Amino acid sequence: EWPDPQVLNCEHLWPQSKGAKRPPMRTDLYHLRPAVPRINSIRSNHPFGDPVPPFRHDDGWRSGHDSEESMCFQPPPAVRGDVSRSLFYFSVRYKAPIDDSQELVLRKWNEDDPVDELEQQRAQVIEEEQGNSNPFIIDSTIVDRIDDF
Repeated sequence: EWPDPQVLNCEHLWPQSKGAKRPPMRTDLYHLRPAVPRINSIRSNHPFGDPVPPFRHDDGWRSGHDSEESMCFQPPPAVRGDVSRSLFYFSVRYKAPIDDSQELVLRKWNEDDPVDELEQQRAQVIEEEQGNSNPFIIDSTIVDRIDDF
């Protein structure tokens, strides 16, 4: 039996409105995450970034304006690296550019939140199901060898 849709839904880390509308992009498991509907709604299609206080929402998931006054969304520290590696994968696999300000934030998150066992296990399950790997989880230093996503 499926969970109540008010309890959990699916977050596209690369928003459908920004190009992830059709398969295989839309259904690529590396950028899909379970999400609480309220948090998913707050994120909307805002880019990931580092909002500065005062935050519009802050319960581990923050939204607000960054230092450049652009609206952005920030997940909790324990998943920021996971998010960055998912977006780097998506960018390379689907030739989808990441804007410069978001890329800087994602690079920092990749460094600050290294790959952990849970992320590796998730990637292994996805690889078995989907038939491909995320090289940024296998070797997160690949990020340093790419000049521009």
